[in-house]
Amino acid sequence: MQLPKLNKLLYGTDAAEKIEKLMNGLYSIENDNIKYFEARGEKLHDNYIIMTNFHGLNCNFLPESDLDESIRLKCLKLVDDIFKDSTTN
Repeated sequence: MQLPKLNKLLYGTDAAEKIEKLMNGLYSIENDNIKYFEARGEKLHDNYIIMTNFHGLNCNFLPESDLDESIRLKCLKLVDDIFKDSTTN
């Protein structure tokens, strides 16, 4: 089963669409900074962890990540822009 279909099954259509939008946005941030990541020999996803559950989504940078602050801020803004209207219980 493809991940978007699994997300829809587990979290519902709205949440699955937001998760897909987040993944696409993070991919875009990585592509916009591809030379930075190539020079480091890593990918953006090597620097964060995303945890989802029925109450919401948490995106945190790994403690050992020394990712450039401007890239971190872009990622955090993306998460906020997509999930700011979501409620957490």
